[in-house]
Amino acid sequence: MENNETKRAIEWSIDYIAKYSILFNEFGQVGGLDEDVEFYIKILDVKIKAREVIISQQAGELLAIWAQGGVNRAAYDLAQFICEINVRNDVPISPSLRTFASTLIAGNLTRPPPTKGRVKDKNVLRNYLVLDLLAELEKRYVLGPRSRNEATYHRTSPHDIAVMAFEKNGIKMSESDIRNIDNNKQLKERWQSLKDMDADPNLTEANGRLVEKLLRRS
Repeated sequence: MENNETKRAIEWSIDYIAKYSILFNEFGQVGGLDEDVEFYIKILDVKIKAREVIISQQAGELLAIWAQGGVNRAAYDLAQFICEINVRNDVPISPSLRTFASTLIAGNLTRPPPTKGRVKDKNVLRNYLVLDLLAELEKRYVLGPRSRNEATYHRTSPHDIAVMAFEKNGIKMSESDIRNIDNNKQLKERWQSLKDMDADPNLTEANGRLVEKLLRRS
């Protein structure tokens, strides 16, 4: 049974996932995605919209340097994603990424190998989005226990809502998939570290040297 609060939560969740689905739908086609793509998106303040990706001139310059260095797989993937989405939708590419785009089109760039020691998981961005969604639901709505097992028979759990939201956006996930992500301690620790970085206003003002140091973190 769904009360008004649950219905509002479901509608909001569907819209929330729709805004970000373009990201993991595109990257989901790339096997072994480096989890640092999420870190680059946050630290460079990349804005992902339905038909374009926005990045500032300064951030684009940093990304282009890392993307063409031959070692940063995540930077390469993100730069390629930005150029591909914008070209496909007839949106001008940031001047800072035009050299990268032209070099890529000419076939003179090779995707760097995975970073040694990194977790290679093509679903990592999707999994982070699951955790983002559950955290937002907890802040915005009064829904009770997160999992179906903990919820009473007449209530829809946040895990069930997440399943509905992803399914409405064309991504098949089961309640057990959501529960396993939510209970993955290591994944949640990495996700929380990214959230902590995102909440630090000083990071948005970091200079190139500091950002480079952060992106090379162990």
